[in-house]
Amino acid sequence: MGTDDRHAADDHGRAAGGSGPSTQDRTLPRRAWALLSGTRTAAVLIAAVTVLSLVGMAYPQDAILTAEQIRDWRGVTGPLAQAGEALGLNDLFATWYFIALLLLLTANAIACTVNRLARRGARSRAVTVPAGVSGLLPTVSCLADAEEPLAVASVVVASLSRVPGSVRWASQEDGGGSWRLFARGGYIGFWGSMIFHAALVITAAGVVVSALTTFRGTALVTESQTFTDAAGDYLFVSREPRFGSVYSGAQFVLDDLEFIYEGDVLTRAVAHTSVRAAPDSVPERRTAEVNYPLEVAGKSFLLGNSGYSVGLTITAAGGISRLYYTLGQREPSGYSDELRLPGGVIGTFQVVPSADVGLDQELVRRFDLTDPVAHVRLMTTGRVLWEGVLAPGQTVTPEGYELTLTDVKIWTEMRVRGDSGRGIVYAGLWLAVAGMLWRSEER
Repeated sequence: MGTDDRHAADDHGRAAGGSGPSTQDRTLPRRAWALLSGTRTAAVLIAAVTVLSLVGMAYPQDAILTAEQIRDWRGVTGPLAQAGEALGLNDLFATWYFIALLLLLTANAIACTVNRLARRGARSRAVTVPAGVSGLLPTVSCLADAEEPLAVASVVVASLSRVPGSVRWASQEDGGGSWRLFARGGYIGFWGSMIFHAALVITAAGVVVSALTTFRGTALVTESQTFTDAAGDYLFVSREPRFGSVYSGAQFVLDDLEFIYEGDVLTRAVAHTSVRAAPDSVPERRTAEVNYPLEVAGKSFLLGNSGYSVGLTITAAGGISRLYYTLGQREPSGYSDELRLPGGVIGTFQVVPSADVGLDQELVRRFDLTDPVAHVRLMTTGRVLWEGVLAPGQTVTPEGYELTLTDVKIWTEMRVRGDSGRGIVYAGLWLAVAGMLWRSEER
C-alpha cells in the first residue's frame, strides 16, 4: 500500500469515528460552513427574498401611499388590511424577517466568495487552429476561451484587442500541419464573479441601513410659509430612524405653487422654494415637481394633494389673532371646511377661484385663482352671526366680532422620506451590473 493509500485509509478510519470526539468537533463546523456557503442555500434565500419582494410590490406600502390613500385602502379591504398590517406587509421591507433574510443572504455571499477564493486556480483548454494563423499565436491575447469552430475569429479579435489581464494563449504544433492552442483562462470570469458577489453584499447592506435609518412624515405647507425640519412643523411623523439624527433644522420657504394646464387638463405642478441649509446661509432657489422631489438635508419632499387656505385676522374678546386655516374638503367648484375660530365662533368657508363661479359649478381649472372669494357663515351658540361673500381684504363686524379675510393661497401636502442607505443600494446595483458584464466576457 502506497503512502497516499495509507493516508486515505487513515482518513476513512477517522471518518468512521475511530479518532475520538475531536472528529465531531471538526465535522459540525464544516457542515455548518457547507450549509452557509452552499449554492442550494443561496437559491432558497434568493427565492424567499424574491417572493417577499413581489408581495411588497403587490401589497400597498405605507412608504408610497398618502395618508388619504391608506385610509381609503383600509376602508375598502377591511379585514385584509388588518391582517396585512398585523404581519407587517404594509411596511414589509423594514420587517425583522425581511432584514434577517437579507443578512443571511449577505453571509451566504461572503461564504461563497471565501470558498471561491480558496479554490481559485487556472484551467486549461485545447482547441485546434489551422497552421496559417500560427504566426499570431506567440503574442495573441484573448477575451474568452475560444470554441473550436470560432478559433480563427477568436484569435484575430484577440490580436486586435490586447485587453490587459485577458486570457493568455500558448501553442504547440501537433505534427499534422495544425496547431494545438492551449488557453490558460478563468481570470476575467473569476474576478467578475467576485465583483458580483461583493455587489450582493453591498446591496443587502444598503437595504438593512435603509430599514434602520428610514424617516417618514407628512408636511402641510402653504404658499409663503417657512417650513423647518423640526418635529413641531410636521403634520405627523409615522416613522423615525432607529439610528442617527432625526431633524436637521434646515428650512425652506414655499414661495409659490405653479399649476400648468393644457386646455382643461392639469399637466404639471411646480413648487418654487428658497432653501436654507442653515439659518445663516444664503437661500438657494430650487423647484420640485411630482416626480422630482425637493431634497433638503437628506430628506426628499414629494408633492402630493393640494387645496386652498385662508388667512384671517380676527378681533374678539381675547384680542387680535392672525391665523391661516387649510380647507380640506374638495368641492366641485373649490374647497370648503368648518373652522373653529377664536371667541367660540364656528365659521363655514367655501372658497371658489373666481367671483363668477357658482358653488355647485363643476370646475376643472380650480387652481387658477384669478379673483377668489369666500362664501362664509359665522355661527355661535346655534345662531347665525353673519352670512355672505368676502373677497381678500374685506372685513365684517357682526355684534362686535371683527373678521378680515386677508388672502387666499394654495397649500400642498408633502410626503417626506429620509433614507441613508439609498446611495449604498444604488452603488451595489451598479456594481452588480459591472460584475455581470465582466463575468460575461468569459463566455
